[in-house]
This record gives sequence, C-alpha cells and structure tokens, in this order.
Amino acid sequence: MTSEPEIVKILREEERLRTIQTKSSYNEENLSKSNDVVLHNSDDSTMLLNSLSKKESTLKSEHQEIVYQTTFETCFLAVIVLDTQKRIISWNSYTETLLQKTEIDLYLQSVSSLHSTDEWLKIEKQLSNQSGLQYQLETKILTKHNEILDVTVTLCGLKNNYGKNLGYLYIIRNISKQKQAEQRLHSLIEYADDSMYLMDSDCRYIMVNNAYLSWLKRSCEDVIGKTYHDFHSPHESEEFITKHSWVFEHGLPLKDVYCKEGNWYVQAITPMKETSTSCTNAVLVILKDITENKKTEELLQEQQYKFHTIFNLFPQTLIIVDTNGIVLDVNERITEWSTYQPNEIKGKNFLTLSFLTKESKRNLKKIFSKKKVNKKIAPFEIVALTKHDEKRVGIVYSSPLVNDQEDIFSYILVIVDITKRKQMEEAMQIKDNAIASSINAIIFIDLKGKLRYANDSFLCLWGYSNKKEVIGKPIMQFWKMKEQFIQIMDALHTKGEWIGEVIGVRKDHSTFQMQLSANMINNESTKLICIIASYVDITHCKEGVKSLSESEQRFQIVLENSFDMIYQFNLQRGTCDYVSPSSVKIIGYSLEEMASLSLKVIEELVHPDDTPRWIQHLKSITDCQQKQDTVQSLEYRFKHKTRGYRWMRDTCIAIFDDKNEPVSIVGTLEDITERKNVLEELMKSEEKYRILAETSADGVFTTDSLGRLTYVNPSFEKLCGRRKSQILATPFRKYLLEDSVYFFQQIFIDVREKNDKIENVELELVAGDGDIIPIETNIAPLTKQAEFGGIVCTVRDITQRREIEDELKKNERLKTEFMNIAAHELRSPVTPIKGYLDLILHDSESSEKIKNWAKISLRNAERLLRLVNDILDVARLDSDTMRFDMEKIDPVEFLKEIVEDMRPSVINKKLEFRVNIPTSLPHIIGDKNRLSQVLKNLINNSLKFTDCGFIGLDVEKKNNHIRISVVDTGIGISKDELKKIFTKFYQAYTGEDRNNEGTGLGLFISKEIVKKHNGTIWAESEVGKGSKFIIRLPYVYKMIVDFKT
Repeated sequence: MTSEPEIVKILREEERLRTIQTKSSYNEENLSKSNDVVLHNSDDSTMLLNSLSKKESTLKSEHQEIVYQTTFETCFLAVIVLDTQKRIISWNSYTETLLQKTEIDLYLQSVSSLHSTDEWLKIEKQLSNQSGLQYQLETKILTKHNEILDVTVTLCGLKNNYGKNLGYLYIIRNISKQKQAEQRLHSLIEYADDSMYLMDSDCRYIMVNNAYLSWLKRSCEDVIGKTYHDFHSPHESEEFITKHSWVFEHGLPLKDVYCKEGNWYVQAITPMKETSTSCTNAVLVILKDITENKKTEELLQEQQYKFHTIFNLFPQTLIIVDTNGIVLDVNERITEWSTYQPNEIKGKNFLTLSFLTKESKRNLKKIFSKKKVNKKIAPFEIVALTKHDEKRVGIVYSSPLVNDQEDIFSYILVIVDITKRKQMEEAMQIKDNAIASSINAIIFIDLKGKLRYANDSFLCLWGYSNKKEVIGKPIMQFWKMKEQFIQIMDALHTKGEWIGEVIGVRKDHSTFQMQLSANMINNESTKLICIIASYVDITHCKEGVKSLSESEQRFQIVLENSFDMIYQFNLQRGTCDYVSPSSVKIIGYSLEEMASLSLKVIEELVHPDDTPRWIQHLKSITDCQQKQDTVQSLEYRFKHKTRGYRWMRDTCIAIFDDKNEPVSIVGTLEDITERKNVLEELMKSEEKYRILAETSADGVFTTDSLGRLTYVNPSFEKLCGRRKSQILATPFRKYLLEDSVYFFQQIFIDVREKNDKIENVELELVAGDGDIIPIETNIAPLTKQAEFGGIVCTVRDITQRREIEDELKKNERLKTEFMNIAAHELRSPVTPIKGYLDLILHDSESSEKIKNWAKISLRNAERLLRLVNDILDVARLDSDTMRFDMEKIDPVEFLKEIVEDMRPSVINKKLEFRVNIPTSLPHIIGDKNRLSQVLKNLINNSLKFTDCGFIGLDVEKKNNHIRISVVDTGIGISKDELKKIFTKFYQAYTGEDRNNEGTGLGLFISKEIVKKHNGTIWAESEVGKGSKFIIRLPYVYKMIVDFKT
C-alpha cells in the first residue's frame, strides 16, 4: 500500500484533536452535574418540622389531625416518637422500610439501639455541647442486618401547652447515596489530571485537588480557608474576582482561555446551587493546561495555512468533494476556468451545479458512487459553460481520500483546462477540412520542389484521378513555363510569398490560365519546412474581364452622350464624384464646378418652395428602413447657372454599404421646364393647345396606338422637310436614324405600359434632304376611354444647342491655354529684371536714392512674379494638371523645417513666434513642397496683418487626422469676408494705404492644394483680435498582414 498523501494526514490529525477536546468537555460537564447533586439537595427533615409546626388556624381540630396523620404516614423520612426516657413508642411505615425492622424490633426499644455504641457516644457528646430543644447532626445508623447507613437525624422535644415534657420526635433522613456521590466526586476531583478547586462566595478555598496543590506548590492545609489573592498577583486576582462575582450573580457557568508565563490554560467556573432555593452557594473551578494542545493547534494551523496556500496557488483547479458530491473546498483557479467564484460553489452539490453538462455530471457520478479503492481512476473530460455561455473543457484527474479502514470519505479533483488545446484541435481540423474541401487547388511542396500533398480540387483541375499519380512529382511537371519556377522560388526565399499568374498543363497536355498564391511555411523555430500553394482557374475570369471592359466602354459612351445629366453624389464627403458632360446644358455647371459644390450649396440652389420636398426626398432615398434598390423620382425647380430656375426631374437610387449605411446617390437629372410649360398650357383648353401646337416653334405630332402619325404641326413639317400629306398615317420611326429607331420603340412601349410621360428624349431625325438633325422630344400618352390611344410628342431641334456646347468647351480650353502662355511670357522678362535690381542694391557705387528706387522696383517685380506663379497654379488647378509628388512625410521634421525657414521673418518684424509641435506624430501622405507652400503662405499672411503680439504654429493629433493651426494677433477678418477669402481673386480690405495688398489667389490655391490631400482648411477670426487658420490632414494607418494565417 502506498504512503498516504500529506492532505490525508493533516485531516486525520484534525479529527483526533477534535475528539480529545470533546472528551475533555464531557468530563467537565459530568463533574459539574455531580456537584449540583451534592450541593442542591435540601434538608427534608427541616421542611417536615416546619410544616408540622404551622398552625392551621383555618382548619378544625379534626381536620388538623387528618393532615398530621397523612403527613406522618406518607413522608419519605423515618419519623420516630420517643417517650421521656427516649424509648421508641411510635413510628411511621417508612421507618420499618428504612431500618428493615418490625414492631417487635422497635417498640419500647431505646433509640440508642439504632446506632453502634461508639456512634451513640458521639451523638450524646454533640448533644451535650448544643443547647435548645431541636438538634440536627450527621451520623450512622444500623439496620436489622447490621448494614451501616449514612443519615442525618433531627431530635426535637415535645411539650404540652403547660410546658410539660412529653417526649421526643426523632427524624431520620437517609443520605447514603449522597455520601457515596460525594465520595465519588471527591475521588474524581482529588485524583483528576486537571486542577480543580471549590470556592465560597468570599473567594475562599473550600476544597482543592492534588493537581491544583501541585500547581500551587502548596499543601492542603496551606490552601483551605485562604483566599484567591493569597496565591496570585493583584491583576490576576482582580480579573478572577470579577468572573467569580459574575457567576454568583447570574448563576451561569463561565469559560475562558488565558496565557500565563508562556503556558496556555482553559478555566471553567461552574456555579454550585441548592436544589430548594436554586441559589449559588459555591463555585467549582476547573483549570486545564492546554499548552501542548495550543502548540499542536498552532502547528496544525500553520500546516493548514501552508496547505491552503499551496492549494490556492496550484496552477490547476482543485476541488475537494465528499462521497455525496458536496464541495468541501475549491481553490481560486475555478474562477479562471468557469468564471464562478469559490463561494458560489462551496457547500453545494457538485453534481447539481448548473454550469456542468449532463454528460460531465454522469462521469462524475460514477466516481462518487465508489466506496472502496479498487483501481486507479482514469482521467476523463468534462465540459462547463461560463456565465457568458462560453464553453470550457477540462481533464479531470481524481484521487480518493481514504481512512484507516480504506473507506473513501472524500475525493480531490484536479481539473486541467484544455479549452485552448481543444479550440486549436478544432481549428486544425477545420483548416484540414477546409484545405481538403476547398474549391481552390491547394498543394504542399517540399524545398526540393516536389509535390507532397494535393487536394481533390487540384486533381480535378489538372485531370488526374488518383493522388498517387502526382505525389512525389516535381511541380514543374504541371507548369508550361518551367523557367518561371526558379524566379518564384527565389521570391519565396527572399520575401516569403509570391502571387502571380502561371499557365498550367493538364494530364491531357491542354493548357489553362491560373493564378498562383504561394507562401513559405516555418516551424516553431522559424525554420523553413515547406511551401503551400493555392491555384485558381482564371480562364473564364480573363474572358469575363475582357467582356466587362468592352461593356464598360459602351457604358461610358452612353454616359458621355446622354442628354440627361447623370451624376453620383458622395454622401460621406458631401460632394459629387461624377457628373456627365450634359450637366452644362442641364444646370449650367461643369464637372469641376459641381465637384466644388457641397450639399448645403446644392440645397440653396433648389427653389425655396420646393426645398422641403427636396429634403424629404433626400431623407426617403437614404433611409435604410426603406426598401433598397428602389428608384425614386422628384420634380422640383433648380437654379440654372445662367438661366434662372428650371424644372428638373430627379430620378435616383441610393447605394448602401455592407453596414446598411447610405454611401452615395446615383441618378439622372432631366430638364423638364419646357414640358412643364407645355403641360400647363395644354391643361387650359384644347383650343389653346391646338393654337399652341400650330404656332409652336417646336414640332408637335400625335400618333395612334400603332405609332402612326395622326397629326403634325407646321414646325414639324418644316423640321422634317416633308409635307403633311406625305407623312400622315406613316410610322414616326420611319423618319429616324437607324440607331434611334430601337430607342424610340422602347420608349413608345414604356409610355404605353406605364401610361406616363417621358421627357427630354434625344433622337436623330433624317430630314427630307438627307440631313441628320439632333432633336429633343417629350412624349406623353393619349388615352381614349381609359385605354391607350397613342402618344403626343413635341420635337425640338437642338442642333444649335449642341454647337454652343461644343463652342463653350473649346473656349474653356482656349482660355486655359492662354493663361498658361501669358503667365510663361510674363515670367520670362521678370527674372532678368530682378537680377539687375539685385546687382544695383548690392553695388557700393550706387547712391541711396537709386537703391531705394531699386528696392521698390524689386519688391514690385517679386510681387509680379508671385502673381504669375499664382496664375500658373490656378491654371493648373483649373485644368487638373498640377503635379503632386506624394510621399510619406514625418510631420514633426517637416513642420520644424517650416519653423526654421520662417523664424527670421518673424524676428525681423519683432514678433514672438510661439511653436507647439508634439515630439511624435503619425505620418501623412502628401507633396512636401506644396504643403510647405500652403503653410508659408498662411504664415506670410499673418506677418502682413500683424504689427504686434505673436505668430503661432500649433499642432495636435485628433481621431484620424492631424490639425495644424496658424494663429496671429493681427487685425482680424470680419464674418462676411470669412465666407469669401478662399474664393478666386478675392482680397480682404486692408486699409486705405493697401500696404498689404496681394493677388487674391493665395488662399484659393492653398484650399485647392489641401483638398488634393483629402484635407480641409478653414478660418476663424474676429475683427481686432486676430485670426486662426486651421488645416486638417488625414494621417496614415498602420496595417499588418500575417500571410501565414
């Protein structure tokens, strides 16, 4: 049999000590009960005499005689009546029982015959020493068989009313059992191992045992009758007397533990009470030396503390459970494993805990059902659910704890958390299954280039039926361009990955295009072990890309040639991402102008009466609760750039992202002003309509349900180049260009099916002389008795409009070219002028007057050069030809360079330069020279308008951007001018002298440069208190990609 575990030994020692302590308490209790028996018995004979002496004044004499006779016969005392010579003349029945004698043995016998000779002599001697008529003493008496009984006798004289002596009353009470109990108690106290002593109410020793005398190192004669303080210190005496008085006062036992001279004692003070009065007349003190028990207890506590420390610090979850499944103890690791606190589990049945699964409870129940140790319990798994419904898995190692009879009284369970291992195993299994079942062809290649694993998709893609056909073969066997293998292997060894396109060779020698993604795989020590490669057949994808490219080209042609304005508005940036060229015709604004218009500006262009409907339309189209992919239309008045308010039909749809948030709106804007006007006129009356049709400059015609012309106005005849008689009853499509026929047919069908008008349809009409005329038509259905009866259509010649549009584009292009040429031509002569003026300024022979003139000329030449540069920048920005060399910039170093460049200018003007740049900022992407141009322009502007105070450069990091502020204490800018300072050629008022005048282009250029960096710039100012220009630039987020996972 193996040695017991340390925990079993500790538990067994605790049980033994508890047993010893229980026995000791039991002995003390029995001793206390015995003392109560001895001290609480009352004197029955005295009670009898008192009852007989009472005068029953309320009873008649015959009744008194009956009472006395009944008391005499039923009393459990031997009552004997003696004559004057002390001879027995009468007795009660208990006398014969006690003395075991009959009438013959008692009548007229001297009372002395009841005692031995020596005992009677003692009685007479005691009686002679006492005075009075009543005597009481302890003695011994002989029964008929000479058995000696311990008794108390009471002798009382009897006299008549005249005082004549009639005899005596001799009362005997048997105290043999009491004496025996006192002897046993005395022996118990005398020879007890613990110190015991009896004390009266004055703290005097009545009785002491040998153990206490040995402890005091005194004899019995030295102690009896002495007080407690005669043998103890004043402090000990004061404490004891307080406890002694409390026991006498309350009549309750008192127990305490104290230490004296390095030894520990337990002191029990027990009251001794009289049975008749229940009053305490003495106390029994038991003093027990528990020093060894205390040491054992301290040692046990220390061992228990060590055990619990080890128990709680054990790296795994430990649980001690009895055979019924009740949790006796559990360490703190249970919280890490199950999220439940130890106090939530202690004292509860482990088999009924809610977080364990049914299967786990069944496995645990099998263990607890065993009463004997038969064989080692095999470890098993259990599953628990945390408070957050997370699954935790553990392996249970159980060890039974047995007693001396090898009965199991508890179990210790060790739970090893294997949740992460299980998750890793499941993840590995999922990865294995994913690789095996992947639709991509996945293989593993060793470092020599031979194939070691291939999934089913690889076999299917290459046309093999068995893995044995490919395993162990060089990977080059499956590629057409074998020289590519060396390049790929080099890239894998240097970069760890390679992605690209290769050509595969199937088993039947056919080829196909595929995309290869390969990665190196390392072991735990970062040593290369193999290569994983994934193949995707991109043959169909290539064909699809080609087809998509062709489709995109066709779509682009449609967009570019659409009569309606097609747009895409970015809701996140609040600007237009795309506007078709027809925007100039529809609303008068070009793509560049529309890109600069915010949503707020566009809202202001909507007619005030239509603004609420337009806002509601915008909310409706971007509401994620609405059905997505729903096209909505709205007609409203929009302010044309040059033509005032125009009626527009806005047909659009919202685009949502993966988070169901609206990101943009795509739609078409159609100018329906003319159609609106026509419809209003048509609603007046049929006559007015006919007059309008006849006199309209636009062509008007109607058709029947088959599309045959039923009416044409003179304008249409003129436009078509044919007479009315030639074209009536013929299909309208007959006079359209072939490309427009299908388009018109589709529109005709839509009008018939939807019974709704279609406006601004651009078609190409073939005139009678063969000329192709671009026309814009508005088509509406004609109904007859609620049925489709044809269409009414207005036709407008838009040849001139198209020519004007082309001319506008050409003029815009010429303007840009002119500005570029003019700026270059102006800059060429300025450069040598500056050079000569600079020579005059530094020429020692030049007079001060000439130098002043040269200085003024140089300043104006530089101003002219700045103007030329600004004009060039504006031209480049307008034509979107300004070059930006984007790179990653460290803002701290970049801004410090700006500060060093501008510091001399600030100091020369005797201003304070306050700079606040953090030591670390995230990098930004931008053109260093252009951003430097913006910041120096802002600082120079501050220098122009600040005569005292300071110039400040403050930088701070925000959520996703850095914020750069240029602050000054200059003259400030009014609120009205703040709205205009970033517009082209605008100059804020600087005073009558205009010493600080500029080109009015600097802030416009700065705004455009910042916008190109996906940033924003704005100004805050108050007149007389200075200005603050703020630039916000996004910074670069770090991205880490782990190709191994």
